[in-house]
Amino acid sequence: MEALSQMLPIIIYFLLIILLIILITFGIKLLMAVLKLEKAVDEFTKRLESFKSLFTAVDFVADKISRFGDVALDFISDRVKKKSSKKKGKEMDEDE
Repeated sequence: MEALSQMLPIIIYFLLIILLIILITFGIKLLMAVLKLEKAVDEFTKRLESFKSLFTAVDFVADKISRFGDVALDFISDRVKKKSSKKKGKEMDEDE
């Protein structure tokens, strides 16, 4: 019994040392993975910045097309309103 009480702390310390080594190794591998991920994100950001001018041009063209559509729609709706008001005016003249 006395031998077991002397050996048990040694076994526990040995297992704790092994666990500490495993955790340190895992931490180092995790740090390396994070660094690789950060490098990949930086590279992706650089590539995305190269497309920024393209996105700006597409946005500009889309805005102009939208503006043209709005102007055309306003023009058409004004013509329809004018024609409908002329028809109403003729109908009122005929009724009187």
